[in-house]
Amino acid sequence: MLTCPHIDTVDLNNPAPSFANALTFHLGMSWEAAPPPFSPGVVRMGWRGDRILYYAELTDAHLFTTARQRNERLWETGDTFEFFAGVAGDPRYVEYHCAPNGVVMQLLLPPRLFFSEQEMAAEGFLPCTVDDDSTARVLPFTGGWAVYGEFCAKVFGVTADSLLGQEWDINFSRYDCASLDEKPMTTSSVQFPPDVPLWFHRREYWPRVKCM
Repeated sequence: MLTCPHIDTVDLNNPAPSFANALTFHLGMSWEAAPPPFSPGVVRMGWRGDRILYYAELTDAHLFTTARQRNERLWETGDTFEFFAGVAGDPRYVEYHCAPNGVVMQLLLPPRLFFSEQEMAAEGFLPCTVDDDSTARVLPFTGGWAVYGEFCAKVFGVTADSLLGQEWDINFSRYDCASLDEKPMTTSSVQFPPDVPLWFHRREYWPRVKCM
């Protein structure tokens, strides 16, 4: 099990220093025996109070999105950063997607341990949107873009003022493309065995993290 450290304060204009000692994930393609070239992505994670904090730095030579409004299917609009989270033992989980222009999509998946691709398609991929005070802030930089996010655990009914000692199933992923005419390059923090079809909703492969 991975451990996630407490973070005291974050400068919203320059979050990186606050995450110097945070839990770190390198986005990759564990499901590929010989991965093709892809743009690097690093996500650092901590917690404070009733919130999970994360900071992603995504190398990207060409930022692209056609997203214009909240809760669009962002992975179909271009570059997208994704955060998945669920309390260990609770079958519900959330997805928070963010585009380079700051448009977000927020989902709370109903109590199911696993949705197949066919089931998700049948439900329109939007079975339950949520509107809470979780936030995502985009910070462009030369050669890429960064996302600072705060996820409020109260969406799961967590009433504690501190996440200390709580365990979470977590995944970060990314869609990277320069136009709608090309297939996105997908990378993730999930370690999929080579013989498992790529599907980020396979929660049994998400890293488990404990807030310490």
